[in-house]
Amino acid sequence: MKKKIFLLCFGLLALCVITQAQVAGDFPGKQAALHLFTRLQESSYRQAISFDVKYTYANESRPDILLDSLEGNMQQSGSYFRCVLGATETFGNNRYNVAAFTEDQLLYIAAATPDSLRPSPLSYISQALQQSGIQQCVMTQQKALKTARFTFPDNQSFKFMEMTVDTTTWQLQRIIMTVKTEMLVSNGMRPGAGYDDYALVIMTFMHYTPLTAEQRRFDEQAYFNKVGKEFKPAGRFAGYQVYIGSPQLQ
Repeated sequence: MKKKIFLLCFGLLALCVITQAQVAGDFPGKQAALHLFTRLQESSYRQAISFDVKYTYANESRPDILLDSLEGNMQQSGSYFRCVLGATETFGNNRYNVAAFTEDQLLYIAAATPDSLRPSPLSYISQALQQSGIQQCVMTQQKALKTARFTFPDNQSFKFMEMTVDTTTWQLQRIIMTVKTEMLVSNGMRPGAGYDDYALVIMTFMHYTPLTAEQRRFDEQAYFNKVGKEFKPAGRFAGYQVYIGSPQLQ
């Protein structure tokens, strides 16, 4: 049976890594990388924006054969976000983090944390990036498109990560990376037959559009209403089972 590859979480991690721009250690090309991350971060906070995302997954040895893919949309205003990818929707504001799983009819609700500490859905991959240690960063540019290619030491979680940015808008266009396949499957599962040790993941970001000011866009009441200490699913999430992920909310 084919294992489900969690590209959703992996894509959200990439966005977190790019916008928070935490680059550890010393390596050739670090200053250029820090400048690129800083400009991306400044751009992401300058205005509320919406963009489409597409992720594809393939074995490293056969990049021409796609094993999985996922498409969706991300809306972001500073540290507030709303992301719909496949059958999963995630949301965050200064009060709550929410994840709605349509297939499981499950609504996960947790208390928001300070921006600098807010966990990404795949914070363990972010930690793996830090632990892998960037070996070097090489910058290339073709007209307005600047590409940063990061390489890592042998036998680490990542082999390389390549990011392409449009320097006229300072918006991310694409991320390509090879990563250990075992990091992309659900906890306790192994990739199984037919999967390489390393996967090739391509993330494409497109159709950037400024968002109009709308207070309810990042209002948790689109997902639930709080009555006393009880959280009741609202609107299209009515009937979902609620799981509370923060003890202080119970």
